[in-house]
Amino acid sequence: MFFWIFFVAFLLLFPLLGNWVNTNTGSVHGGEEPVQVGSKAELQVTWEKMSKSKHNSLDPQQQYGIDTVRLYILYTAPPEQDILWDVKRLSQVRNPLSPLLSRSGDVLQQPWPTSDPLYLETPDTLELVVWTNNKVYGTVLVPQQVAQDTEQVQALVLGSKLGQHLLGYRTIKKAILFHRTALINFLKEEQPLNPGC
Repeated sequence: MFFWIFFVAFLLLFPLLGNWVNTNTGSVHGGEEPVQVGSKAELQVTWEKMSKSKHNSLDPQQQYGIDTVRLYILYTAPPEQDILWDVKRLSQVRNPLSPLLSRSGDVLQQPWPTSDPLYLETPDTLELVVWTNNKVYGTVLVPQQVAQDTEQVQALVLGSKLGQHLLGYRTIKKAILFHRTALINFLKEEQPLNPGC
């Protein structure tokens, strides 16, 4: 019964107790009393213990930044435990973080690199490495259009100075074209050291 009497008295007297006003809705002009912006009603200034319900607490996110608050939460306790909130320790987390954040800001402000059209164009010719019996002997320039066709590449290499010098009078067993590495390997028959034998 006592509870109900107290509850009804509280409901009747609650409007007389006054409401807590957020500091964003009140304004102070010079030496005047603070007034509420919307209703122009005078506000009474009192000093109370800090509380979110009374709108007089400091938001660490506004003071230190969201990255520092997140790092503090991860640093203080594992996710499954409660955190003992200490605003003084937020500055300890922020001090080592400040140089990193200032440097990353400089990196983030840099413009995105642009592509150079010179490097995007495909060349008209391809430098093809010529091997003979698995040994490198030189390079030959081949048009890009025929670089995938083994027979045409073989004819171009045999027609070049390098091809005439290496393979002009020898019998070619096989020509292997490697498309990925721009390489052609000619397997040729070896001539005996002494042709008279």
